[in-house]
Amino acid sequence: MDFGFSTFEVEIMVSSEQEIPEEEERIMDFAKRFGILGTPARGKL
Repeated sequence: MDFGFSTFEVEIMVSSEQEIPEEEERIMDFAKRFGILGTPARGKL
């Protein structure tokens, strides 16, 4: 049965907190390129 819900998760390791904004942008660029945009959701419960 398909409930119409799908999840996509990406993780990138960084060496310092200063790298986080740039890596977040890389994740969003990747998602846009592959049409994986959606509504942000809470993490794993």
